[in-house]
Amino acid sequence: MVSAFTEDKTTVVSKAKFFGKDWIVTVTYHKTYPTSGSGKIGAHTYSWDLTPAGVNVVANCSAAQIDASWNWFAFALNEKYINAYYNIGLDDLSGGIAQYGSAASDGFYPINSAAEKLTNWASYGPGMWFDASGNPSASGGASWVNYWQYYTVVEHEFAIPNLFLFGKNPANNTSLVSGTTGTSKAILNSTLQWNVTVNVVD
Repeated sequence: MVSAFTEDKTTVVSKAKFFGKDWIVTVTYHKTYPTSGSGKIGAHTYSWDLTPAGVNVVANCSAAQIDASWNWFAFALNEKYINAYYNIGLDDLSGGIAQYGSAASDGFYPINSAAEKLTNWASYGPGMWFDASGNPSASGGASWVNYWQYYTVVEHEFAIPNLFLFGKNPANNTSLVSGTTGTSKAILNSTLQWNVTVNVVD
């Protein structure tokens, strides 16, 4: 029972064996919603934090793990954390977005490197294909391109609510070398910054 834990950040660890390998699940219970987090998925790492200025998400994607898929990795970021911290409703602000290239709403919209408002998401919304300069890019762009998607409760055929997904084009892996980076930006609720950085690491 969660109610049995009285101390903030109480941690419970469950262990099992999976084909001879350790399977370890660590769950941390919070008395209040967290405002930051980090983790490791295979060779990839990530972090996120909620600040008065806005939301910052960083994905460190391992070039050693590049394969023929469209995905780097994903992690869960509960939309309730964002809503509670900023006293907003992310779904309401997102509007009717969902499909690939869908129109952005006034409550949540992407911007380019010149901080100009863009009218459409460049991936499944909210989400962007973007280049190293932070500008929107086609998925088949010849230069460094990656994407992010955040699956709010607004659903489409690939949606898993609260999943933050990072990816790339498997036909364009040669530009994704260690030491390269790019940041995609958006505006949430008129004034809040939404920054998603992809770093390609070893």
